Amino acid sequence: FWMQIMRLSGSVFDANQHPDYRITLSGGEQVLIEVKNCNDPAIEKPYRIKKDYFEKMQHYADLNKVAIKYAIYFSRFGKWTLLPPAAFTPVGNNFETSFIQALARSEMAILGDRTIATTPDLEFIMEAGEGAAHKVNDGKALFVAKSIRMYCAGTEIIDANEKQIAFQLMRFGEWEEVENEVVIDDENVTAIRFRFSPCAPSENQAFQMIGALSSMVTNGFKEFTVAEQGLVAINAAVEPAEFQMLIPQNYKSDRLPLWQFEMQPNYEFIKGT
Repeated sequence: FWMQIMRLSGSVFDANQHPDYRITLSGGEQVLIEVKNCNDPAIEKPYRIKKDYFEKMQHYADLNKVAIKYAIYFSRFGKWTLLPPAAFTPVGNNFETSFIQALARSEMAILGDRTIATTPDLEFIMEAGEGAAHKVNDGKALFVAKSIRMYCAGTEIIDANEKQIAFQLMRFGEWEEVENEVVIDDENVTAIRFRFSPCAPSENQAFQMIGALSSMVTNGFKEFTVAEQGLVAINAAVEPAEFQMLIPQNYKSDRLPLWQFEMQPNYEFIKGT
């Protein structure tokens, strides 16, 4: 589902068309989803939907007796939000929201979205292994990784599934790569080490946020469709399952501890508070 949404998030749709998706939630409720993209870098600048467009979508939803929600991807910030019509403010000929308001009122949790946190730092180490290290010659060295180790807050991650989760968090999460080190022993390259840390850690808190599942899925999709020069493909020739972040809701681990937050909408949110 997320990959399909991302395929459409940059497209322009005629107001006479019906919403992009009709989905069934786990509880059996059906919802219409209209997908939008906002590429504006201004946090508080209004995001507008024309009143006539808004009303036509609502009319279609009313005829089908199904609720409609707007999935807006704020691409400059890498964030998805899911908003019902009540989350928008009527202003003149438009219905408006902003990035800050949309985050506060988002209902992404109904689609299974969760914000993930863990204990810093995360480390990824490729090791050459005994007898496989090569000397540095003229600033170059042959390196063949024989094993891979991962660590969370200094504790080695052993379980294969937990390693996969940790790798995805490092690869697609919001933490920064703060260190990449070539380990040299007696002129031989024995390992290559990468370390990831939170950009702006919260004080007096054991865990730190690393990102929302929806954002990480989008980052994974971007690897196949976006390069430095811009858009290189509108589709990815891989199965949608490749973009899943397989973290069970009841996940527990001592070696890779995770905190999972289901963000709930706050309709009492007031701008500036």
